[in-house]
Amino acid sequence: MSSIFSDRIFNGTLGALNDELRVPLGSASGARLDVRGTFTATLVLEATVDGTNWVSIQMTTGGVMATSAAAVVSITAAASVVSADISGFVAVRVRCSAYTSGSAVVSLVVTEESQVDQVGIIGTPAVSLAAGTALVGQVFNADNMFFNDSTTPQAGSATLTGTARDVGVAAAAAHRYAAFNVMAFADQAGTVRIECSNDNTTWRRASADAAVGVSAVVTLSVPVMTRYYRAVYVNGATIQTAFMLNTSFTAA
Repeated sequence: MSSIFSDRIFNGTLGALNDELRVPLGSASGARLDVRGTFTATLVLEATVDGTNWVSIQMTTGGVMATSAAAVVSITAAASVVSADISGFVAVRVRCSAYTSGSAVVSLVVTEESQVDQVGIIGTPAVSLAAGTALVGQVFNADNMFFNDSTTPQAGSATLTGTARDVGVAAAAAHRYAAFNVMAFADQAGTVRIECSNDNTTWRRASADAAVGVSAVVTLSVPVMTRYYRAVYVNGATIQTAFMLNTSFTAA
């Protein structure tokens, strides 16, 4: 067994007090944060070990793990690039801790360590690599990831558009996920569907609307064929008192 390191990229726009970009972690070791946009606000990087209690993470400037003299605990200007050690945490988030105006466009890159099984090659065989092939003789352990989109009861005839979920790589690049999935529960009738996008701007239906019965659980799944996915839930005419919407990426 040996280790490889891969990056997952998450993007968001923070334009109000306590807006946040939250990322669940697996075997993550480090994070890099790039901040752009025009804003008057303060951003902090926070992490949690239990999913409830969050603590501020010290960052270093310049995009590398620099000396402690370059440490910062908050970001107040655009074009800021920082790094942080997030080993041992279960989730990390970028949060707008103070806000006056504008929008901060943030990109959070999480570096994760994966175990690989080494496969020995006996003799001196000729090996030909296809275009885009990066590694030969290794079998990667795949990861699954789920998200809690919402448990807030919806008003009558309300539409909830879930958070855009990013596969983390551009088209024609290798990645770990095979399917995007949705699970919906409500104590009132409604419908749920999956949408997808190449650019996180133009969204298309990836599934038909599925009816969610009273106090019933419905699951949907589509193959990963593009970069961004989200769930859309449309409530019926009656206000809810109980609701849950979860999404996930699952590996092959």
